[in-house]
Amino acid sequence: MGAASNGTLSLIKYLTKGLLVVVLVCSFGSTNAVSDAKWRSPCGASVGSIVGLPGGPPTASTNVLLEDMLPVLRTAIAAAESLKNKYISDRFSERRIPHLNGYHCDGMPVVSMTTSEIEESLSDINLTHLSNYEKLSRVLIFLEQVRFDETFMDSREATYNDDVQEIERNILNVLCTKQRVIKNSGARIDYISHTVMAPDLRVTMNENERHERDYVIIKDTYHLLQTMHIHVTAINNRLRSSQ
Repeated sequence: MGAASNGTLSLIKYLTKGLLVVVLVCSFGSTNAVSDAKWRSPCGASVGSIVGLPGGPPTASTNVLLEDMLPVLRTAIAAAESLKNKYISDRFSERRIPHLNGYHCDGMPVVSMTTSEIEESLSDINLTHLSNYEKLSRVLIFLEQVRFDETFMDSREATYNDDVQEIERNILNVLCTKQRVIKNSGARIDYISHTVMAPDLRVTMNENERHERDYVIIKDTYHLLQTMHIHVTAINNRLRSSQ
C-alpha cells in the first residue's frame, strides 16, 4: 500500500508538473493573441487620411478606391522585400535560404494564383474581395507574432520591429480600402480570429528556429502581396472595361 501510495503521489506530482508546463506554454503562446484584432477595424488602426472617414477625403467610387490601393500595395511589397533581404543578409547563411523557401506555415494563406484562377475569380468580384480580405487578415495575425517576438524575445540589439510595423501599417491601409469596398457592395465580412495561428507555431524552441519561422512568414507575405497587386490590377481592369 505504501508503495502504491508513493507511486500515486509521484504520479500526481508528475501530472501537476506537466500541467504547469502546459499552462505556461499556452500562456506564453497566447500572450500576443489577446491584443486587439486590428484587421476588424483597419481604418482606425492604419495610419494616414483614410477615404470615407471624418476628416478624410470624400468616399470615392470602387474604381478609384482600387486604383488608390495599388500604390499602397507596392509600398507594402517593397517593405516586405526589404525585410526578407535583411533576414537573408543578417541572420542566415546563403545555403539555408533555398531550404527555407520551400517551407510554408500552416494557417498562412496560399500566396500564389495561376492565370486561370485569377480569371475565374473575376466572375464574382465581391467574393474575391472577401477572400483577399481574409488572406491579409491571416497575414496580420502572423506578423503580429513576429513583431511581438522581435520586441520582447530577441536578444539582438538591432531587431526588425520597425520593419514589421511598416508592413503591418500598409496592409491595414489596404484592408481599410477593401473593407469599404465590401461594405459598399452590401456584403458581410466573416472576421477570423487569432486561432488561425496554432500555438505550436507561436512557441519556438530557440532563437534560430524563431528566425527561420519569421523568415518563412515574411517571405510568404512578400509573395502574397505581389500576387494581390496583380489580382487587384486585373479586378480594376475588369471593372473599367465593363463600364
